[in-house]
Amino acid sequence: MNKKIICLLLFVFPLLVRAQEISIGGSWANEPAKLGKNKTLDTSVMECIYNYRIIDHSIGDMREYYAILEIGDTVSKFESYGSYRLDSVLVGKQQMTNGEFLKPIICIDQTLKNSC
Repeated sequence: MNKKIICLLLFVFPLLVRAQEISIGGSWANEPAKLGKNKTLDTSVMECIYNYRIIDHSIGDMREYYAILEIGDTVSKFESYGSYRLDSVLVGKQQMTNGEFLKPIICIDQTLKNSC
C-alpha cells in the first residue's frame, strides 16, 4: 500500500508544481547570469545555410525555418540560424541576465508546442 501511495505522489507532484513549464520573470530574470568561460573548439572552414519549408496539407499551413551547418577541421555544428545569430551577438556582450540566457531555450521549447 505504501508503495502505491509513493508512486502516486511521484506522478502527481510534477503536475502540482508545474514542472513542465518554464517561465522567466521577477527579479531573478534581471540578475546577472553565472556563465563559464567561452572555449573555442574549432574555427569554421565552411558554413552552409539551410532553408526548411514544412507544409502541413491537412490544415493548409506552411512554416519556414533556417538552420546553419558550420564545418571545421575537427568539429562541425548544426543549429537554428536564429540561435547562431544570437550567439554571435552574445559573444560581444560583457554581461547577460538570466532572462536573456534562457529566452532562446524557452523559445525553442515553445516552437515545438507551436506557440512561440
